[in-house]
Amino acid sequence: MIEFIKGKIEYFEESYFVIECGGMGYRINAGAGTISRLASQSGEVKVYTYMSVSDNGISLVGFEKQQQLKLFYKLINVSGIGPKVAMNILESMDVNKLVTAIATGDIITLSKAPGLGKKTAQRLVLELKDKLTTEEITQTFGTSEITEIVNVAESGAKTDAVEALESLGYSRSEALKAVGSVYKEGDSVEKLIKAALRKMI
Repeated sequence: MIEFIKGKIEYFEESYFVIECGGMGYRINAGAGTISRLASQSGEVKVYTYMSVSDNGISLVGFEKQQQLKLFYKLINVSGIGPKVAMNILESMDVNKLVTAIATGDIITLSKAPGLGKKTAQRLVLELKDKLTTEEITQTFGTSEITEIVNVAESGAKTDAVEALESLGYSRSEALKAVGSVYKEGDSVEKLIKAALRKMI
């Protein structure tokens, strides 16, 4: 298993790049954004990799950050999500946003990822939500911000305010984050909605 490769990018195409390490050139598949950012760096780059083995052969998938690779392993264990779809998901949103969407059951945000339909997004949440505990999220991914989102109390005012914001077109994770950041005990639903909207606009 090749955990990471450190070397200089020799050349790149739309869907892959070649990195030279120890006199060998490794072809690594990656998203366009990842390739662009890595190619813009001078000197050596460090790429975290996953070795995909299929009927079509063996290939490497690369990521800029170790957190992305860790989440990638979780994604490909979800039924219906292969390496290509998992790579597209991680390319379409950063780790914090993806973990937030999974932890809060934000199907709308997840469904926007290329190749991830609503049914698969629902299955992703179902299979991974319980595996992404607050402790695991903050320790593994370093996203302490998620703690507040996951721990939003299920009081009537908060729940109603979040649902109201969702009906206005905001994603669940956006609504949870906004309501959680402005909530004060005793606030009415109307007050929460207004304060949350001012936070988001």
